[in-house]
Amino acid sequence: MASLNPLAAEFHPNPTDEAQEEEEEPRTFRQFSLLHEDVQVFVLTFVAHVPFDGSSASTSLLTHVLPYVSHHFHAMSKSNVLWRQALERLVRNDAPLWTAGLRKLYADADENDEDIVKNCHEALNEPGYYQMFQMVVERHLRFTGPVFIMSGVVQLGEELALHFFEPRYRLLIQRVLEGYPREAKEGNPISANEQGEYPTFVYSHVAPFAPSTPACLVRVQQCTVHSNGSADVVLIPTAYVTIKRLWEDVGTGRLYYAQCLRMSGEEERQIEENRQIPAPMGFENSLIEMLLQDRGLMNGPAGRIQRPLRDMLNYLIHEHGDNDEDDDDDDDEEDSAGMPAD
Repeated sequence: MASLNPLAAEFHPNPTDEAQEEEEEPRTFRQFSLLHEDVQVFVLTFVAHVPFDGSSASTSLLTHVLPYVSHHFHAMSKSNVLWRQALERLVRNDAPLWTAGLRKLYADADENDEDIVKNCHEALNEPGYYQMFQMVVERHLRFTGPVFIMSGVVQLGEELALHFFEPRYRLLIQRVLEGYPREAKEGNPISANEQGEYPTFVYSHVAPFAPSTPACLVRVQQCTVHSNGSADVVLIPTAYVTIKRLWEDVGTGRLYYAQCLRMSGEEERQIEENRQIPAPMGFENSLIEMLLQDRGLMNGPAGRIQRPLRDMLNYLIHEHGDNDEDDDDDDDEEDSAGMPAD
């Protein structure tokens, strides 16, 4: 049996190693409570981020953590200093989104106004800046409304012309135009209502139709409602949104509603840059299905049709143009057999 080395030194654990093995105590700032309240607020401005500040998250330290630390922090979390700086930071980082939201609170605000937060605050009889933030979120960032579901390609500001013939979408346009004058259903340009709002709904153009999927808000620019309830509409995509929640309105023939959240300017830019046109066969199948369902598809307002349909037609003409003569004899039979009566 080997003997111990008499020259070996006795092992003594390093106190530093023992300390590292033990659970480290959380770092604290014990002097924080001794600071004047104004100084405390100033310190929090460096760490207290708010919802949608640099991300699409609707939770934050200032709204979902600090208010539950103590009564003192709960009161401090509504500080005008914190929320004014937060709003100014949001406007600075994403001016199109937040400036548009503030202008919904105060229509006379100049979108190029560098002090739009302060000026809106004064014009609104100086509510709390936290209340201003809540109003922008509820009136602008969030949107709840009916949904039109059809895969397609959209671009902000570019017109879409569609024909609504399904019962659920006839109901959709009826609800969206509720409260607008009769002329709004007769093909005339539609103006904003007394609240400055245009008829708007959600266009789910990206599959699958589910929470977290991108969609877009579309404004009804013109609409002609026919005697049978079908409608020809001209739409303008105004904003990209993310679907947060959706549900079926029972008894409407599967008309869905969605609660959405507007995307940031950077997210919208990325979507616009990465837009892809679906494969030609997808276009062909979609067009055939639509033509079989309604012969009036191509007779939209002012003879306009949306770009995806134009691409579908070009594809069919170039790929199947040689078959036109053979198909002519079958047109009448196919129309009467495949087209549902309105």
